[in-house]
Amino acid sequence: LVANQLMGLHGIINGTSNYILSRMAEDGSDFQCALEQAKELGYAEADDRLDVDGIDAAHKAAILCLLAYGFLPVFGEIPVEGIRHVSSQDVSFARQLGYVIKLLAMVRPVGNDRVEVRVAPTLLPSRHPMASVHGVFNAVGLIGNLAGPVQFTGRGAGPDATSSALLADLAEAAKNLRDKAPGPTIPKSGGKMKLIGQGESIGRFYVRLEVEDRPGVLAQVAGIFGAEKIGISSVLQPEGHGAGSVPLVFLLEQASEASLQTAIAAIAKLPNSRSPARILRVEDLT
Repeated sequence: LVANQLMGLHGIINGTSNYILSRMAEDGSDFQCALEQAKELGYAEADDRLDVDGIDAAHKAAILCLLAYGFLPVFGEIPVEGIRHVSSQDVSFARQLGYVIKLLAMVRPVGNDRVEVRVAPTLLPSRHPMASVHGVFNAVGLIGNLAGPVQFTGRGAGPDATSSALLADLAEAAKNLRDKAPGPTIPKSGGKMKLIGQGESIGRFYVRLEVEDRPGVLAQVAGIFGAEKIGISSVLQPEGHGAGSVPLVFLLEQASEASLQTAIAAIAKLPNSRSPARILRVEDLT
């Protein structure tokens, strides 16, 4: 890939989170049950925050950004969202729409001097190779201007995978000392690149609402999205899941994060709104 200009990269880079989401998708487990199973198998630490809250993946995303673009973002400025609030209901609705949910790290240039780096649970098309990365496996996909899409996959959690990576680093360091050879060259962070501003991110979104089961509510919500010039590509309106309430699920067209948040704030003020909206990213990875 040395001859390529990287158009962007994305990855499932935390094996623990991927194992949990895989269990939720495959056997309908809720988050807590899948997390406990991951701990029993040694895939999750007793303190699970680094894994399930996206922090470990964000650290890796920052390193990938440095390697790809020579820019190390300030960690506290990276938008990070974990999987703790992904419900089995969201997993089921995503499947009905033709998607799977993965904790995805995204790194991509925006113009000539800015880059977007983020980690968030994301809907991926079920036909995409990244959607087939299950269990503790990790994957990194790159898009080169000459090579096109390339994906690397391997185990990302557990004692065997961890010890393999550690021993490989130690062996390489010993070989370099023996041969008096320089180690891998890490790019120096510098230049004029910076992260895009909060709210500037543009993408597609999944939105799940809980509303009163009354006529006209769907039209009200659609009208609010329309007022912000946000198109709707798909709608799910399942039977009510509680007394007088019904979930409304929207798959939205491209919109800025700022426009979406404005629409969500207006929807929350509707008298028929029952609970805060659940928002997930959608990526087609093309």
